[in-house]
Amino acid sequence: MTKNYIWGYEFWSLSAHRDGDCEVVNQNLKLSQLFDFKFPVMIKIIKSNLPLSVQVHPDNNYALKHEHDSGKTEMWHIIDCEPGAFLYLGFNKTYTRGEVESAIKNNNLISLLNKIEVKPGDAFYIPAGTIHAIGGGILLAETQQNSNITYRVYDYNRLGQDGKPRELHINKALDVMNLNFKDNYDIPSDAPFNSKILKLKSGESFKLVNRKNFISIILLSGEANLNNLKLTQYQAILINKLDKDENLILSAGDKSAEILVSDF
Repeated sequence: MTKNYIWGYEFWSLSAHRDGDCEVVNQNLKLSQLFDFKFPVMIKIIKSNLPLSVQVHPDNNYALKHEHDSGKTEMWHIIDCEPGAFLYLGFNKTYTRGEVESAIKNNNLISLLNKIEVKPGDAFYIPAGTIHAIGGGILLAETQQNSNITYRVYDYNRLGQDGKPRELHINKALDVMNLNFKDNYDIPSDAPFNSKILKLKSGESFKLVNRKNFISIILLSGEANLNNLKLTQYQAILINKLDKDENLILSAGDKSAEILVSDF
């Protein structure tokens, strides 16, 4: 499903969230109907024509207490971008809450943020509490916890689709944001999901192995098959836990392929 915003769009490839429950192909079912528990992740394709708001997401404890929902840790994979495209990720040094609050009031928050120029193939793991923003001209895949909670801190003084300034959530954002400088955004061993882009040249293949409960497969570009099933761009295939002797093979077609493989 596609969601359009003033800055671009999101394609929700895999979601069982109340704000966007994906349909199961060829069945009269929503994804949430297949499970008697809250599905753990959401996966989106995001295209930013303009910068997104500067924002932060709460962790599980804060979200459960204040929003009755789970927190949101996420991971970005840069699929494509315009020359010079960048994102903001964390602070450029350690600040106090008072310093950040003052910068917000003085419309100077951007000067405190860590600006990173991006290129296709870059990946960033973004723990809950990390202030961030996607810049304009970026196509990325996002794997995240199953949450749609966003606290906006700064939105470039833009008006929303209703002609009014979009809501900010400054007090909650200040409550949850990590004010410490950080320069490593690699995925840790204890992450709630593991996500990577698999690149296959024409004729190459890859055997799937999962270490957790599910595997999600999403074709980002090119042509590929899962055994004899042809993949459709951006449409997720969800696989429950594999048996050791089960053979599921991803293979590129006549064209090379980029495939987002997520294990959770």
